[in-house]
Amino acid sequence: MNRFLRNRRTVIALALGFTAVPTVALAATGASPGDPFKLGQDNHIEKATTTLSGVGQTSSGVLQLRRDQGSGIGAVLKVVNEGPGVARRGIDINVPPGQPPISVNPDAGKASGLNADKLDGKSEEDFIPSRLYGVGTGLVNGPGGGKTVLVSGVNLSCDDGDVALSAGGNAVDPEDALNGIVPFRSSYQIEFTDNGGASRFSANMICADVAKPFR
Repeated sequence: MNRFLRNRRTVIALALGFTAVPTVALAATGASPGDPFKLGQDNHIEKATTTLSGVGQTSSGVLQLRRDQGSGIGAVLKVVNEGPGVARRGIDINVPPGQPPISVNPDAGKASGLNADKLDGKSEEDFIPSRLYGVGTGLVNGPGGGKTVLVSGVNLSCDDGDVALSAGGNAVDPEDALNGIVPFRSSYQIEFTDNGGASRFSANMICADVAKPFR
């Protein structure tokens, strides 16, 4: 009777030992370099990087992620970085100089939540003039006799780097005529016709003192 009990205890111990082995194996969720990529489940690896490289691919790319039409919702690719601290980016893109980093179809919608705080390195303050100011000439003497008078120069120019927005001119003699206003980057040229005797003319201009987006 005692030998029967000892044999029974031995069988039970062996059975428990065999059933414990799969339990330990299933609890291990990590992977090692060289392990196959398993679909339909989490693939976890620590301190290792997986690189997919290729040569000679067409415009279809090295890797494609595609969802069949009419199946599923949400994104095709989701990138999540839950690491704390600084320098925790979602995606890094490196392309040759002068090449576009990303391309989207022309009828694509608006990207929700996109924080584009700068355009070509300029913030919104660079596109809004903080102050407008006026410059003008004094009275300029004309030659008379129907000849042309050009009013421009230092007295009709914005500060260095600023932008000329509009300009106008005035003739003292009502018989004289304003022929045209020619724009330049930071100034205008005002053209008059000095009819009859010699007369006098003046010009003025409006400038914007924030010219960064136009440089």
